[in-house]
Amino acid sequence: SWGVVDFGPYFTSYSFNALEGNRFKLSARTNTKFDKHFGLEAYTAYGSSDRNFKYGAKANYYFKRIPRSLLSAGYREDVEQFGLNAGIFKEDNIITSLLRRSQIRSYNKIREVNLVFEKDWFNGFGNKFQFKRKELIPVGDLVYDAENTLGQLVNISKITTSEFSVHTRFAYGERFVGGNFQRISLGTQYPIVDVHFYWAIKDFLASDYAYKKLVVSVKDKIKLGILGTFQYKVEGGKIWGNVPYPILELHPGNETFLLNENTFNTMNYFEFVSDEYASAAVTQHFEGLLFNKIPVLRKLNWREVVSGKALVGNLSNSNRAILEIPNQIYTLRYPYYEVSAGIENIFQVFRVDALWRLSYLDHPNITKFGV
Repeated sequence: SWGVVDFGPYFTSYSFNALEGNRFKLSARTNTKFDKHFGLEAYTAYGSSDRNFKYGAKANYYFKRIPRSLLSAGYREDVEQFGLNAGIFKEDNIITSLLRRSQIRSYNKIREVNLVFEKDWFNGFGNKFQFKRKELIPVGDLVYDAENTLGQLVNISKITTSEFSVHTRFAYGERFVGGNFQRISLGTQYPIVDVHFYWAIKDFLASDYAYKKLVVSVKDKIKLGILGTFQYKVEGGKIWGNVPYPILELHPGNETFLLNENTFNTMNYFEFVSDEYASAAVTQHFEGLLFNKIPVLRKLNWREVVSGKALVGNLSNSNRAILEIPNQIYTLRYPYYEVSAGIENIFQVFRVDALWRLSYLDHPNITKFGV
């Protein structure tokens, strides 16, 4: 912190990847000494291999913090990897760089304008209204090729979308902790329902495609007494309209050694694509049901945990034909499964899982078993 400006997070100051090489990043934001309602944040980054600067800036105005009401506007120009769900650690975090199990060179250069109005109408119910104009420019090993009327492949230099979206969240009794400008959910004892609706208009601000997309998810944690806690999340999504694979659902994979509950941890990045899908993830936290019966493990206070994830999906022929789909991207002909078993509460901080992939074992460069 330096006066009215805070710097960080420091873990993103340096990272590395196959496209950018060494990535150096400086991030800063104003704090409440600058203004209690208005905040600015910005970053710039530079890659030693691609020799390009990246940058982004955002302005936030908080009308009210409890219940939350804010307006934000931002712009960024950066590179982004397909099929990525950041979870706790972002792609440009040094920990992610160190624990990455493969080097990916399929990136998009992103130019994005983002306008957001977020409103909690009362505790546990809120909306986020958003407009996003985005340009996707393939870089690295990624190319966009389309087939013309003569059956020849023609290179597409970029894809542009102009998208409106509404996110509705119902989480009765949800609690938060945080500072003046950021907050972290502490969850709730009731189910959490999220509904996302997206609407893109062709030719609006040079948008290439028109489509609608709906994603609905439900998650909850259920106390089971001496059996521990059962946790689940189910999600379904569908896209209407003819759009190419970069705009469809590229199911989130994980090619690091960091467990991410929001991804399929034995699935590669951009391995599967769908225009309609359903997924389920379940976790059973036994909370010492077995380990408490073993004196040494009871003293360590370790806890057993098992989980499983499944995914089904489909891709229509009309969407399949718009762009040439790379060889490493597949459709879901039958369900995808993975399971894990592990130990949590190690030193009251860590969790270690052994993971098994149970389907699509013939795909190249996959992880059938991992820790």
